[in-house]
Amino acid sequence: MVVDEPDAAEAAATLTEAERIHGIVRRRGSWYVYYQVIYGVMIFTATLILGMFPSWWSPAVVAVGCFGLGLAGVFHSRRQPVAVRDGSRNLNVATAVSLPVYLAVCFVGLLVFEQNLAWWLPGAAAAAMPPFVYAYREARR
Repeated sequence: MVVDEPDAAEAAATLTEAERIHGIVRRRGSWYVYYQVIYGVMIFTATLILGMFPSWWSPAVVAVGCFGLGLAGVFHSRRQPVAVRDGSRNLNVATAVSLPVYLAVCFVGLLVFEQNLAWWLPGAAAAAMPPFVYAYREARR
């Protein structure tokens, strides 16, 4: 049995179609970079608010803001027609890495370094770094 070899025109058309689809996927998948950057900014801001304004209202503001932003992000991501490769895993890893750092910064900071910008600024940056790293990696891909 002899299988016909695809001719050059058919191969070129297939390659052109594959490149077109790849471009669509890249454009529609760019939302994930913004999602990770917003997630990192949220962690950074929440850490600074808790540390620099230790009052009864700061945890409420952080909780409502994080919940609202997280919910909006989930709904937005569910509406996207293209899922980023390893997007869920990357978000889970970024959260799993940043959460212990965030909790340690908040726990130690609220006990020892209340309203000390020299503690809270680098601590907020360290807690927010994993989402920024994943956003950078996705943007470079």
